[in-house]
Amino acid sequence: MFVWGCKWLNGEEAFVRDTLHDFFIYLWERRTRLSQPANLSAYLLTSFKRRLTDSWEKQLPSADLDGLPDVSDDGMAEAALFSAQFELVSRALASLPPPSAK
Repeated sequence: MFVWGCKWLNGEEAFVRDTLHDFFIYLWERRTRLSQPANLSAYLLTSFKRRLTDSWEKQLPSADLDGLPDVSDDGMAEAALFSAQFELVSRALASLPPPSAK
């Protein structure tokens, strides 16, 4: 989400990092009231983009947000690819023997 946020805001790393941190705090504080979405990746990306753009508009009321890419375009394909790669790496790590004690 950090990489996508930096793409959306043309490299505003500090702002994206702060907003992402606030977003996870928001999720944690409301974890008992949140429903289980059908597509978690889409929910997280859409929610983060909404929070990011709202925060950006508050910081710079005249900011042009029309040129931001849509999450449903490349973002969802990237999220699916990342999830598949993460699953492969997790399985590979799980299949490794435990380290030997020296």
